[in-house]
Amino acid sequence: MHSFNFSEKIIENTKKQGKNAILVVGEEPVTKKHINNILQKFSVQNSLEQIKIDIETSTKLESMIAKFANDSLFSEATLFKINILTGRISDEIKNFFIYTVQKNDANKFFIFYFKQTIKDFSKLKWTKQLEAKSLILEANEAAPEKFKEAILIRANSYSLNFTDDAVELFSQLTQGNFLFVENEFIKLQLIFGDKKINTKVLIRHLSNGSKYDAFDLINASMSGDKKIVIDTVKCLYENGTDPLSINGLFAWIFKAIVKFKHSNNLTPSYGDFTKMRIFGSSQIIVKKSLSILTEIQIETALIRIKDIDLICKGLRQGDPWLELNRLSFGLARILNKSKV
Repeated sequence: MHSFNFSEKIIENTKKQGKNAILVVGEEPVTKKHINNILQKFSVQNSLEQIKIDIETSTKLESMIAKFANDSLFSEATLFKINILTGRISDEIKNFFIYTVQKNDANKFFIFYFKQTIKDFSKLKWTKQLEAKSLILEANEAAPEKFKEAILIRANSYSLNFTDDAVELFSQLTQGNFLFVENEFIKLQLIFGDKKINTKVLIRHLSNGSKYDAFDLINASMSGDKKIVIDTVKCLYENGTDPLSINGLFAWIFKAIVKFKHSNNLTPSYGDFTKMRIFGSSQIIVKKSLSILTEIQIETALIRIKDIDLICKGLRQGDPWLELNRLSFGLARILNKSKV
């Protein structure tokens, strides 16, 4: 179960099922923050005292047991937040956790944080005895096919109101980067509240309202205006625009271009564009590219877009701005030659 679906109702349902623990698997910071926010709210509503315990390889049972004796004057019930910092802990601590959770004390609720991926977590033997009394939540980045759904859930938690096209564009621009999504949602909520946010407003905001925005870079690149490309890249860099969002816009445009090119659909209809979520002046860009760019040139651009994505995410070495400059200027040079 993914943790963006996690709410106070799920905690109540978990307790009704005779379970008294939650096992959070993974280290994605935004999803962990979401879980902690819900737990904090639940603790306040139900007057739970919160006790945090870090478990390392060197942790001794004797030093930990005292924290489980709740002598609070203000609360009878306790939420224990147990952070497993290593995969190797002593057998006596494992057995203590198994016994304590299975005891199912009505005044105690437990949340365990594991750093492993869900695949590696499934290989741990001692946690199997916790699972019967536990709910398992995944704190990992959403799969690509679930990313848009996750964005909608997070947007709803900030009471943000996007048009369908803006949600589609936002998911393309921020693919796989939840930290960027979270930071943008915080700013958007402060600026717009519950007002409707469309694609024009969104892209202007993501580009920090500078003289040039990411759409200007796309337009300049695909129309062969090399001077504007140079000026726009410089402006976006100096204004601190996130390179991942710019690269996401190139990916969004080229996703449509390659689909139409491979299907030999060089004159897409309005319906074809709508299915690919391409609107307005972007349709002109795609049409022009289809008539000028070869399949090899399109595939080369897609490879570079993928490389930039990996660089932005720290999975490959390189300078994303240098590569964005090469991509955009390279496209402008090709398309400039086609001008009559």
